[in-house]
Amino acid sequence: MSEEAPEERMVALHSLAAEYSQKLDLTNPVLSRSALSTARDGWWFDLTLVSAEDADDDDGPAWWFSLIRREDGVDAVQSEATLGNEERLLFELFSSVTHELARQGLDAIEGSDFRPQMFADQHRLLAAINPGWAALKAEQHRRLLAQSPAQDVADVD
Repeated sequence: MSEEAPEERMVALHSLAAEYSQKLDLTNPVLSRSALSTARDGWWFDLTLVSAEDADDDDGPAWWFSLIRREDGVDAVQSEATLGNEERLLFELFSSVTHELARQGLDAIEGSDFRPQMFADQHRLLAAINPGWAALKAEQHRRLLAQSPAQDVADVD
């Protein structure tokens, strides 16, 4: 974790989230909850520094975040995590955002496995932010597909 004061790190993380949102060309960028109007749809997140006593492990203080998507005035939690590594926190945050964007943009063909197309779209979106994140997510997806191979629905009895 950075040596900066927690408040300064929180401001820096919010700034990075806004910058990464621009790279994804989001109509409604990922904002801190305090920056999002209650009437507006979009992505927002809560970010809190958790003390070492409250963290899940003994590695010291950690960041807790919750990513929420508001659509038609209804909030839905997309992901939550407690992480000590700020880079990992941003990876998880934008993995969730890009997963949802890839899912929404999916042109699934009935009867076929949509995952390879959705995963490729997510990798492309993540690469716009951080090519290393795209490679990490691609490896996670490769392992997932190896454990649960893609099948055409017509092949399933």
